[in-house]
Amino acid sequence: ESSQTGALGLLSDVVGGAAGSGFDADTAASTAATVSSLLDASLFASGMVDARRALGAANADLGGQIAGTVGALATGMIAGAYGGQNKSVVTDNLELRAFRTDCGTRDAAFRLSSGAGVTDLPASALDAAGGDSCEGGAPADVDVKVARLKNVYASEGDGAISDLLQIELGGEGATVKVDNLAEPIVFDIPFDYDPTLEAGYDPGIRTGTCYNRSQVLSFDCDVPTTFDCGESREVTLPDGSTMTFEAPVYSGDGVPLDVTVTCPAKTAACSFWDNATSSWSSDGCAVVASTASGVTCACTHLTDFAASTTAPDADVVVSVRYPTPSPTTPSPTSSPTTSSPGPSPQPTSTPTLRPTPAPSVVPVQSPTLRPTAAPEAAPVAAPVPTSQST
Repeated sequence: ESSQTGALGLLSDVVGGAAGSGFDADTAASTAATVSSLLDASLFASGMVDARRALGAANADLGGQIAGTVGALATGMIAGAYGGQNKSVVTDNLELRAFRTDCGTRDAAFRLSSGAGVTDLPASALDAAGGDSCEGGAPADVDVKVARLKNVYASEGDGAISDLLQIELGGEGATVKVDNLAEPIVFDIPFDYDPTLEAGYDPGIRTGTCYNRSQVLSFDCDVPTTFDCGESREVTLPDGSTMTFEAPVYSGDGVPLDVTVTCPAKTAACSFWDNATSSWSSDGCAVVASTASGVTCACTHLTDFAASTTAPDADVVVSVRYPTPSPTTPSPTSSPTTSSPGPSPQPTSTPTLRPTPAPSVVPVQSPTLRPTAAPEAAPVAAPVPTSQST
């Protein structure tokens, strides 16, 4: 990046030094191509603005340095032109057109092919630039320089949504400071289509819950929206009254707070880069009309402009989450009770009784009587004769 810084410094010195004497068409084209190449470099990548600021004042002003180089290029391109003539150059990151006005061309619109440019340049602005009135006398020609270039001041989250539109007035090789005009200069700034800027767009509602004071809720609105649970809030109670409430110190230690956020709607705005504060400002500018792809601005001064978006604070409603009572089981009653109609019970079919067959009687066989043998009589032994003695 140091080499890019060096190249920018050298280019700025060369272009600024030669602007008064003028550039031919080839020199203007090659210079514009160099500027476009630098605008593509990492030095001017998205998100690098804050990094440059952190490196110090010299690096922080690199955006102003390249914007000044573009202005000097415009001055050199129109040098030597006659009244009513205009010259232009177009590259990927830069479109530049310089007009030399005379009394016959002061009422023209000074636009670029992108649609950006001046639609109404009041005579008082041309007079303030040294042109004087066209009513009598010999008014001087006034140079009107309009350039669109990559927004070298934009940083993430700053709301800028368009390229930079540079508008300058001058003459005789110099740029004239124009501010505090009685009549504003009106100009258009186109930007990429944004559906959230359509008329009637509803950004929606988001909800969250504070369970403890250490939480910071983030809501996915189109505009970054947060809610700090550590702050005391006025809440609406069920009876309509209000009281100041705080989220519990620890989760489960008390009643949570429910947070309902109505997301804010974005609107297009006209901004300019304030070199004194190194920030975007809208002082002296007003929105004449806007669409989802462009804004028409009316400003009482000239500088480097851009379209931006603004949004009001989100509408936040905080309520207390009361515990839901546990349901109670009613005691059974013998008489039917009337209740609110509910779903009809499914019919219950009566079970069909299956006939039970009678048990089969197993025939019991009578026992067969075994015949009993008659007892046999024991034989009686015949008496043995007893011999008698003689």
